Amino acid sequence: MVLRALFHRTLLRTSIPQTARPTYSLFNPWSKDFSGSWKARALLQSAVYAVGIVAATTLVDSYFFPQLVDKPSRYASRKEMKLAIDELCAAFPGPNDVSTDPDTLRTYGFSENSYHPASPHSVVVRPKSTADVVKIVNISRKYRMPITPYSGATSLEGHTSGFESGSICLDMSGMDQILEIHESDSDLICQSGTRWEDINMTLKEKGIPLFFPLDPGPGATAVLPNGEVIKTRSRARKSAAGFDITKLFIGAEGTLGIVTEGKP
Repeated sequence: MVLRALFHRTLLRTSIPQTARPTYSLFNPWSKDFSGSWKARALLQSAVYAVGIVAATTLVDSYFFPQLVDKPSRYASRKEMKLAIDELCAAFPGPNDVSTDPDTLRTYGFSENSYHPASPHSVVVRPKSTADVVKIVNISRKYRMPITPYSGATSLEGHTSGFESGSICLDMSGMDQILEIHESDSDLICQSGTRWEDINMTLKEKGIPLFFPLDPGPGATAVLPNGEVIKTRSRARKSAAGFDITKLFIGAEGTLGIVTEGKP
């Protein structure tokens, strides 16, 4: 019986013709009947291994690190950028409050004084008050669009240029109002876009015997990235309470917060 079984199995194996072998074995890089060259065999095997590694890695990440797999992009997409611009236009309906003109975006995004690479902004917004800046910051945070404060454009460091993925240019030059003058205390409160020449001219016109030197001043109002408004210090002449964060914010040039008012 054993010999018969062995003979029968051998007969079956040898009786199958070569042409009857499955066709897929000719394209299987692991088959000895593979019809391609050894280079094609190695390439196909490597491709299958690579796909398997990527699939396994994705499976492991989705199981152990789901927060990384589902993490949104760092900055706004083109669709989100358009939504942000539409919301800015709705929040600031004035004729010159919001601009997407290509020439304007290029003017604000490039500076002849800078030698750094630059990109145009996606939109230019011109606030008139601290409350306006808070609105813009909240919209920026909502859609993950970087903000670049802009005023005199005299920088050589290139920090007035736009961001490659799209950004909001905050033109502070329209915030040029002198809000309060305290002659008896020799100080005043003005918006951050006010020029020192205009301050001295106003003091002269009002007959106030004061002069504003080129000094950042003892205090400032700033809008933080989360939309919160802070005052770096009070109008007190002398105060030893806390750190001197006024110079910290002014020296940071808009990276820690957007300065909207100063107290020279």
